[in-house]
Amino acid sequence: MICVGYSKRASCDPNMGLLSLKEQNDRIREYARSKGWKLSSFYEDRSDSPDSDNGFQKLREAALRREFDTVILLSVFRFGVNVSFARELLLNAFYKAGIRFIVIEDSIDSSTMSYEELSDYFFRKRQKLNAAFKKYKERIEVEENNQLSGFNLCYGYKLSDDKTEFVVDEVAASVIRKIFDMYDEGYKTLEICNNLNSSGFDSPAYRVYKVFPQKGVTGKNKWYPSILNRIKLNTKYIGATVELEFRKAWYPEIISKEQFVRVNEKVKGKSRGKKIKPRIENIFGKIYYIDESNVLKFEIGSALKNYPYFHMCRNKEVIITYEELENAIKSRLAEEKARCEKVVGYVESGRTAELIEEIDKEYTEAFDGYVETCERYAVERLALYSSSESGKVDSEEYRMQDEELLQKVKTLTKEFQDKTVECEERKQNLSTDNKWIKRYLKYTEDFQFTRKVAKELIERITVQADGSIEVKLYCDEADAFPADWRCN
Repeated sequence: MICVGYSKRASCDPNMGLLSLKEQNDRIREYARSKGWKLSSFYEDRSDSPDSDNGFQKLREAALRREFDTVILLSVFRFGVNVSFARELLLNAFYKAGIRFIVIEDSIDSSTMSYEELSDYFFRKRQKLNAAFKKYKERIEVEENNQLSGFNLCYGYKLSDDKTEFVVDEVAASVIRKIFDMYDEGYKTLEICNNLNSSGFDSPAYRVYKVFPQKGVTGKNKWYPSILNRIKLNTKYIGATVELEFRKAWYPEIISKEQFVRVNEKVKGKSRGKKIKPRIENIFGKIYYIDESNVLKFEIGSALKNYPYFHMCRNKEVIITYEELENAIKSRLAEEKARCEKVVGYVESGRTAELIEEIDKEYTEAFDGYVETCERYAVERLALYSSSESGKVDSEEYRMQDEELLQKVKTLTKEFQDKTVECEERKQNLSTDNKWIKRYLKYTEDFQFTRKVAKELIERITVQADGSIEVKLYCDEADAFPADWRCN
């Protein structure tokens, strides 16, 4: 069996973003290794644009020549321009021709599925992509028009008519005021729940659904103690400015600050007056212990361990503490920043001039080759036309050969365009505009980690058997510079 892999940096899902080819290829290799297969080659699309499909076309041509009989890919969203292209090639070409395809992300193996099952799979992926585009379109529209998204709505509020601010939803606000008043009067949480349910008031999820149907709703239209606990602790109700994804938003006051503080002092919940420690969460994602088969579980300190830590799922023994992990990440970021500063020094001293000159030379050679080949194809087409006119080639054969030459010109032009984009990107990456430099130069000792920031910086965290922590950062763009420039 001849097996190949395909990876694409960009995704046709606008919400997914870029994924390094190395990470995809590593996962494909790992899958092939687990099956006892050997990969003969990889087809890759390196561009940041989902419309780029040079590697996709090469894969298609290789399949037509039957150079392989199995292809492994990570996701159909990273295969071709969109899901329709993926479906056409994988289902209507490869599957019918007996070429097996495997999609790791969805555990799809065409050799074990019928045509109808695969058709349903692609239909569901297309539906998912349509929903993603709808969400992306709304997000862009919100960003461009300085509008607010209904997905950020909180119970008690609704969007203004021009969608630029949140205003009080008086129907929900009257319920919130009723809840705080009942707490003030000494009612217990369960008693308030029963009162709201018997009065027929919509639960928060159902009320938000009525003012913004796109958000959807699940579960029963019923009040529970947990809902009241969230409401009485929600500081938006005393008036608050919140930092959203694209802008700040103001939530108008519904409850006075005095009543809010008074109710929360009176109602301590299950703490029975004890001081509640602020909740600590792991913002760094999965932490692998030695390898992918063992993922460490995050735990908040118990009576015996009053600190956050990580342990094996089946064993409560502490592997590393959260503080040790955080210090290791800070140390790794400091190292990467030092590398960036060293490279910036080389860039500002003009040492990239030779590298840029080499890229320009490479581009000139590609351009000369493109022009020369185009001229050769033009001569071939002219000779073909002469043969057709003289009767040496019949009209059908002339049409087929002429179309073949035109297709070669199109393919050649596309390859040259890709080369042009590649050279421009490489030159840009040899400047201080390099994403790697921008990403890590902003790091300082008082850097505040968030889940979003950690996801942008950290590719993988592995804890070795000796307790050492290996932090792998996103550094693909650093490869634009010579390796010796990046050594400490």
